[in-house]
Amino acid sequence: MRICVAESDLKTRLFLNSLGHEMEFASCRNELLSVVEKRPAFDAILVDAKMVLSDTTLLRQLRTVGSVTPIIVMFGPDEKHDSEKVFWGEAHAFVRKPTHIGKLKLILSRLSECRTKPTSVARTTRRIKLVKQGN
Repeated sequence: MRICVAESDLKTRLFLNSLGHEMEFASCRNELLSVVEKRPAFDAILVDAKMVLSDTTLLRQLRTVGSVTPIIVMFGPDEKHDSEKVFWGEAHAFVRKPTHIGKLKLILSRLSECRTKPTSVARTTRRIKLVKQGN
C-alpha cells in the first residue's frame, strides 16, 4: 500500500516505516497538503492528531485534495480520547499510538483487502467503521 504519513516524531516514523508499506512522510501541515496534492494516489493518509488539533480545517482540506483517500488519525498516549468525536465526520478511523498498533495493522489490512477486490467507497468506509466500533 502507498501511505502518506504526517508525523514529526522520528521514533514513530521509524516504527511506521517498519510495517512494510510504501511510506511517504510529511513533517508539517503544509508539507502534507503539498504531498497529497502532488501525488494523490495514496491508499491511506495517517495524520498525527497534534497536527489536526492545531488546525481543525486540516481534515477538510485533505478531503478537498484527496477526496476518497481514507484518513486515519493517530492519537498519542497523553491525548484525550474525546478528541475523536471532533473528527468523526472527516476521518475514517482512529488509533492510539503506540499501544494500538495492532488496530492500525488491522485497519490497513482491511483497506488493502478493499483495494484489491471490486468494492465501493461506501463499503470500504463501512468496513473501517466496524474497526472504529471495536469489531
